Amino acid sequence: MSGDSSLVSQSWIKSKLQRLRDSSIDLWNVAPDTTNEFSSWSALKLILLAATVDMYTNIIPNYMDNFYYIDALAGSGISAFPEDDEYFVGSPIIAATMAHNSFNRMYFVEQDPEKATALRDRLEHVEQNLSKDLQCDDYRIIQQNTNNVMDEIVEEIREETLYKGESVNTLSFIDNQGLDVHYSTIQTLTEIHGDLLINFPTIAVRRTAGADYKTSMNNFYGNASWEAATNDDEYRTIYMSRLAEANRPVQEFVPVRSGGQFYYDMIYCTRETKGGSPYIQVLEDMKEKIDQLTGEDVERILRFMRGEQTSIDLFSQEDEQQSGLGDFMD
Repeated sequence: MSGDSSLVSQSWIKSKLQRLRDSSIDLWNVAPDTTNEFSSWSALKLILLAATVDMYTNIIPNYMDNFYYIDALAGSGISAFPEDDEYFVGSPIIAATMAHNSFNRMYFVEQDPEKATALRDRLEHVEQNLSKDLQCDDYRIIQQNTNNVMDEIVEEIREETLYKGESVNTLSFIDNQGLDVHYSTIQTLTEIHGDLLINFPTIAVRRTAGADYKTSMNNFYGNASWEAATNDDEYRTIYMSRLAEANRPVQEFVPVRSGGQFYYDMIYCTRETKGGSPYIQVLEDMKEKIDQLTGEDVERILRFMRGEQTSIDLFSQEDEQQSGLGDFMD
């Protein structure tokens, strides 16, 4: 763990992990052979997504009549951590159950047929068997390559909203594991007003560039600008400059680290508006907290929560700072 530990308390991180564990075994049992296989440090990414959904759905209804959620790489709805025999709810379940105000519609794009079917079954299980309301009026699971279908999704939203002169906004989550989502797809998403939370797969970018896969890199960046980079920070900085060129210049990034050599950067970006962005302060607060944690810390905390060790000497006992925007950040 790094940084000033007074910003995070034991109760804060334990409560966030518990929210991700709630109903996870129940939902895993719906399709036990179909999960997203991640490592423990991915929990930090899911905590950031939950905070983003919480923040977004607290604020955006004050300004927009219609708002949509787009999960470009949705997965199965359950993240499995086999090394710890742990299960967390995945990004679609987080967005569908932790929003404060209902999305007009949620779009879940998942190309793998087994994962798409498992996600559908799990969402239906939430609706029918768990005491949680889905926070959307409608959802659609689209079994296609996300780079091939985003035009149709955006056009559908435009037809329902923008063409009628109504205000509209989108929150899009792009959980790249590799260089999955092309820059052209990002450009399509930015044709309508909205915010993006993107997993920038830092190590995968470096390795792909080093292996001289120029077509993959050009697709990911939208041009050859990446060739000027000489280190991880520069690869990320150039990508963020490309997001700014797509009219998403208000940005924050949050490193997510394994505790070893692996890490990636979660990039949040939005439009510049006359009133400024009320989100950035919240993202900066989350960055300070997550920056103190690694996957190794998460594993120790989970062992403590399961009763496998008697203490966790990771945090100070001081209470964390409060954002006042919603119960996930609190």
